[in-house]
Amino acid sequence: MVRGRKNPLHFGLGKRLRALRRQRDIGGKPLSIAAGLAGTTVLRIESEATVPSVDVVGKLAAVLQVSPGYLAYGVGSSVRPIASESPTTLAERLRQVRELRGLSLNALAKVSGVARTTIGYIESGQTSPSLATVELLAQALQLSVAWLAFNEGIPSQSEHCPDSVRSSPTITGS
Repeated sequence: MVRGRKNPLHFGLGKRLRALRRQRDIGGKPLSIAAGLAGTTVLRIESEATVPSVDVVGKLAAVLQVSPGYLAYGVGSSVRPIASESPTTLAERLRQVRELRGLSLNALAKVSGVARTTIGYIESGQTSPSLATVELLAQALQLSVAWLAFNEGIPSQSEHCPDSVRSSPTITGS
């Protein structure tokens, strides 16, 4: 019997980051600095004192030469993917899917539990959302979290995803 809700995918980030860092024999502070981040960033992520933004995970993944989707959520391969043909940003992907589904900002906020203003800031590119926020939005839209956050893999998380999202040329992932 399972109690409560399933843990979010990003809960294993600290352990994945520590394991990858140790495989590459690099300290936390040198990794943080190499990624252009504050010296304590890696330590704070590994100790689960903070949930990083999508941008921070992207920078760490680039230095570690791994897939950001794997680092953030443990999905897909740990091998860094070849650059996507699609230049879309998280903001553009989120807006396209929301509009294809016929959802207003208020409707998506209600379904996802993410504030309408936060969704608006993400869609306008004014903020880089945390991994937790992206996961809530992906679940509400029935999307692959790695696709929404990093344009990795395929857009749909299940076969119940509408064909317009799965096959639309404007929202295909790499």
